[in-house]
Amino acid sequence: MNRGSYFAQRAREDAQKSEKKSKAFNDISKYFSKEEWAKLGYSEKITYVYMKRNYDTMTGLGLKATPPTFMCPRKQTIESSGHDSEDQDEPPKEASNLRGRKYLEDPGEARLMSGPTDCGKESTQSMKRSAIPRKMTNSPQKCDKCP
Repeated sequence: MNRGSYFAQRAREDAQKSEKKSKAFNDISKYFSKEEWAKLGYSEKITYVYMKRNYDTMTGLGLKATPPTFMCPRKQTIESSGHDSEDQDEPPKEASNLRGRKYLEDPGEARLMSGPTDCGKESTQSMKRSAIPRKMTNSPQKCDKCP
């Protein structure tokens, strides 16, 4: 490969990268005012690009995802920022990563506890979940099959 063709190819690749970057920034800039966009640095802008890409990928896969804050309409952002200072430490309920998840079982449901017993048989005792902390012990459990 001669030098001239290498530099020409490199220039084309740089132009394509610049074009992609410009398109990505244009996609994101619509969520910001001109003043806000001007204040953002390159690293912040590229971070927003990747946040939007991740959101688009997740929703494209059929997952329910909360849009990033910058993608939410301004009216909603202004309303949600009007909370008392006491609530500022807590994350907004809409942004919870548990939203849309399905639980395999109800936390109050009975659970089966299995483990070694005195007789060597496996124990399957039904236990209710309790809010009282319990101390773990190394002592074997009573088998429900033995007297």
